[in-house]
Amino acid sequence: METLKSSSSKALRVFLMTLGLTFFGGAFQEAVASHLVGGDLGYEYLGETVPGSGMYRYKLKMRMYLNCGPSSNWPQMQLWLGGAGNPLYVGVYVEDPANPDADKQQYAVADVYMTSFSVITPDIPDSCVIGDGQCVEESLFEGEVIVPSSLGGYHLYFQGYSRNAGILNLNDPGNAGFGIYSFIPPTAVVNSSPTFTGVPVPFICMNEITSFSNAAEDIDGDSLVFSFVEPYDSQEDIAGVVQP
Repeated sequence: METLKSSSSKALRVFLMTLGLTFFGGAFQEAVASHLVGGDLGYEYLGETVPGSGMYRYKLKMRMYLNCGPSSNWPQMQLWLGGAGNPLYVGVYVEDPANPDADKQQYAVADVYMTSFSVITPDIPDSCVIGDGQCVEESLFEGEVIVPSSLGGYHLYFQGYSRNAGILNLNDPGNAGFGIYSFIPPTAVVNSSPTFTGVPVPFICMNEITSFSNAAEDIDGDSLVFSFVEPYDSQEDIAGVVQP
């Protein structure tokens, strides 16, 4: 049975809704990028499969951002996948409310498939020289998972490899793992995760003023709070598309 290691007990006692977000932001003036830029992972509550069944459906939604410049190892997402019809994998782990600091036991692996992709243009000052790294491809992946009734909820985790080689504030980023996380609250709570609505800013240059919108919306009408948190450790010894 695969497990999700509990590296931070505070971080794993998650709130009603949480959305993992990892965007690339290095303080540099010029860099050579190589691979994964960032992404986010969320879900939409679809209700019970059949009323009274105790089995709950969630639609998973994951956005991935890839460096599509000529220096990238994989300039297109479908090349990294080995074909547009191949999935990425999201691990689904059970939260035990009686033992919140324990490693999380894997319940399922959800396949998510690419449904769209496009090249986006980040709002970067003209004086910020970043070489070919300004080419960023956004891909949307969707899938579904069915889970039994739970008083603790479920952790969602995607593991990829690797980060952009031009990042200066990571040790050996070209060989660094890449993880995205989200949390489904107890199934009695009717809740969908918030969705980021702005265009990401993957690069911040020294001596430049950069502004961006971290805007998000919530279809349940819940209030949203943003905060910086310590990132989880991620696996760094498996290349390519990683099974949870």
